[in-house]
Amino acid sequence: MLDLGGKVELQQREALNLIEDPIEFLKADLEISKDGVAIVDKLVEASITDHISYDLLKEYYKNEVEDLLWSETELELIEKIGKGKWLLLQL
Repeated sequence: MLDLGGKVELQQREALNLIEDPIEFLKADLEISKDGVAIVDKLVEASITDHISYDLLKEYYKNEVEDLLWSETELELIEKIGKGKWLLLQL
C-alpha cells in the first residue's frame, strides 16, 4: 500500500453492526437486494443508448435478481421446515 502512495492512518472507528444470526442475515440481505435491484433497474433504463454499458448493467441486473430470488426462496424454506432443519441443510 505504501508503494502505491497510500498513507497509514490510525484512528478509532465506530464498530460495525455485525449480524450473527443467519436468518437475520438473510432478511437483511433481502432488503439490500431489493434496494439494489431497484437502483440497477434505473441504471439499465438510463443506459439504453449506450450499448456496452447497457449489456454490462443488464447482466449485473440479472445477477442481482437471482440473488434476490435466492434469498426469498431460502426464507420461504426456513418458514416451511424450520430454522434447525434449514441450518442442517447448510452443512
